[in-house]
Amino acid sequence: MSDYCSKADVEARFGTTNVATWASLAEGDDAAAQVARVAVARTVAQAEMDDILRCKGEYESKLPLDTVPTTITEMTAIRTGLWLYTFRAADDMTNADGFISWVWKYYRQWIDDVQSGRVKLDIS
Repeated sequence: MSDYCSKADVEARFGTTNVATWASLAEGDDAAAQVARVAVARTVAQAEMDDILRCKGEYESKLPLDTVPTTITEMTAIRTGLWLYTFRAADDMTNADGFISWVWKYYRQWIDDVQSGRVKLDIS
């Protein structure tokens, strides 16, 4: 099974500084703690992606994915970043204005589109 996204994919989407900040829960967290936290976030996001795909019968038999489409990499990177962000957020990101709120809504809309069949994934 391939990883659906890498730490570099998450950083490309949200920026290295943001990812490092969001991956630090305590002042003084070192680079190893940050890397470990990003790894946990990637694992959670990948499991969530499998759950989303499992809801569509046409994709369930193809899990876990050996070949990962670009869209899955992108959406898993987004979910990873959002997972990291939520532990530092002071407000509800679904009701806030700004980039994070927009990304959350974009991600949720994509899930709805996949589940409704409006989006067909290139999964073989």
